[in-house]
Amino acid sequence: YAPFDGNLIDVFTEFGTVVNPGSQIARIIQTGNLEVEVPVQVEVASFLRVGDKVNISSQGKAIKYDGRVIRMGRYVNPNTQSLDVFVSIDANAADRMYDGMYVELEVIADTLKDVIKIPRKALIGKSEVFVVSDTLLIRRQIELKAKDETNAYISGLENGDQIVIEALSNPVDS
Repeated sequence: YAPFDGNLIDVFTEFGTVVNPGSQIARIIQTGNLEVEVPVQVEVASFLRVGDKVNISSQGKAIKYDGRVIRMGRYVNPNTQSLDVFVSIDANAADRMYDGMYVELEVIADTLKDVIKIPRKALIGKSEVFVVSDTLLIRRQIELKAKDETNAYISGLENGDQIVIEALSNPVDS
């Protein structure tokens, strides 16, 4: 007997078949306790904490659920270069959620303060950008706080600095 209520997902043996100890005979899911495994970029994972609230949506965001980060992997997946984050789904959603269903997740994580968002292509390496000052091109040291697929979130610039956001070929620092 399983120590929980659930459903059979896969059965790997026939009735009456002799099985060896340790052989997998079936796969059962606990329907009242669903969770989602999410691969997260290492840079983004540093902003997540166990207990963070998660908004879960399915079917084109028509149906919404609540969830929480319950655990985080300790090792980077060598194939995806990401960490696995596990999110529990509110028990009230269990009757509308199914194993294998695609969902979208939005995590409410730490907030970045005193940063600006710039296109990633404006970065020179990880710690510099070009700034225009009196028609001259100047390299400026910045601190990269976070990045996503298209943007970087940086600090270290002053109000009114003009950042070059287009890729330059062979720029020369003045």
